[in-house]
Amino acid sequence: MVKKKVVKEVTEILARNPEEPRPALDPNDALSTGSTLLNLAMSGMPQGGLFPGMYYLWVGDSGSGKTKLTLTVFAEATRNPRFDDYLLIHDNAENGALMDLSEHFGKRVEERVQPPKGTKSDPVYSETVQDFYRNVDRAIAGGTPFIYVLDSMDAIDTEEDQDHFDKSKKPKKEGEERSGNYGTAKAKANSAGLRRACAGIRDTGSILIIISHAKMNIGRDAMFRPKSRSGGTSLKYFAHVEMWTSVYGQIKKKVRGKDRIVETSVLAAWLKSQCGAASPAASAARGAASDGCGGDPAAAA
Repeated sequence: MVKKKVVKEVTEILARNPEEPRPALDPNDALSTGSTLLNLAMSGMPQGGLFPGMYYLWVGDSGSGKTKLTLTVFAEATRNPRFDDYLLIHDNAENGALMDLSEHFGKRVEERVQPPKGTKSDPVYSETVQDFYRNVDRAIAGGTPFIYVLDSMDAIDTEEDQDHFDKSKKPKKEGEERSGNYGTAKAKANSAGLRRACAGIRDTGSILIIISHAKMNIGRDAMFRPKSRSGGTSLKYFAHVEMWTSVYGQIKKKVRGKDRIVETSVLAAWLKSQCGAASPAASAARGAASDGCGGDPAAAA
């Protein structure tokens, strides 16, 4: 009886029309990263590497060009008519992008880039993971497509961890027992928040970029995985593209008798890609000045 049922179900499945193939990415929808090599590595198209409706996770060493790359994406969106109606939201939680946007990318970029809350003169950035997802949800509810950059996941806390810290500052009563903290609050918040955010990103045709810092692993795992990141596995699970960047060389120049870094060589690897072109293999390209205040946008590919 069971065998007949299985045979019947298999026969029905084989009789169905084959599923429609996933539509190819449209080059007209592509948003450039500012680097042709990076575009090709991410999507197989020289026109661009980012597409509406997708979420990107960029992990990397300090000085490997993550922030400059996202600011360059804003600049490319400003010069691409396809994204004229998009909001450009820069959630500068770590306050690391101190360069003059108008000087480096032009006045139009400076005028269009905005904080998630507040005003340009009095911006309000995310302080917790919950703040971040509330800001994304507010942008989605507005109905206008947007490009949202969180810089970075490591710069924000969770409400649970903040409460735990506040309690730890109070004097401990004699005999009082306090629960420990396993540091999993951020991973749980991302698991719940990204599920909702990615659906809204897809429905509005928006783009979400989350920056995360690479951390050195310690212990036995360091032999096989020398670097890791925080935030939990959901950051990778929901990402359409996960890119890692690392610094492997610098070019210096004497300026008034002192060495100044004028160029940084960056190695990039794609650990996940649903865009069809990026391979896990890494390749190298020379990037930008890594002093955080000057130079051309990083070209990691």
